[in-house]
Amino acid sequence: MQIGIDLDNYKSPMEELENLINDYGAAREIGFLKINPERLPVIVSERKALADIDKYRDHRTSYPVKDGRYEMITSDKAMFIDEGDLFLLGNAYIAKRQGDVFTALNMKEILDWLLYLCDADSAAKKPDHRLSGDIYLFELDKDRGYWK
Repeated sequence: MQIGIDLDNYKSPMEELENLINDYGAAREIGFLKINPERLPVIVSERKALADIDKYRDHRTSYPVKDGRYEMITSDKAMFIDEGDLFLLGNAYIAKRQGDVFTALNMKEILDWLLYLCDADSAAKKPDHRLSGDIYLFELDKDRGYWK
């Protein structure tokens, strides 16, 4: 699988995932994961991601996702909610939330997220898929209060 990198000291438009694990190790915090259903996922440094998120200004919104340990931060213009399902059409950042602060993911968490999104791609024909064409679909778990 390929992924982009946009860190403070290193950039690569496309990198093979196995190279990242060798270079960084699984436990090192790297940055936020930038996802867009039409583009390659990108690891973005925390500083750059937070600067980009600040540009959303009044349109910034965030949602607990996957298992509730992560936040998806996006513009309300890049998504919509219909019958409890969240449809992502544009850029979003995946991060951890600690109180009021968003923090970087480590390589293991980034890898888990990429596998989570890839599983959705293979399940595109099933009714419970998370990825459909150029849209990421997150279904609301009403009992737990997060989108999965």
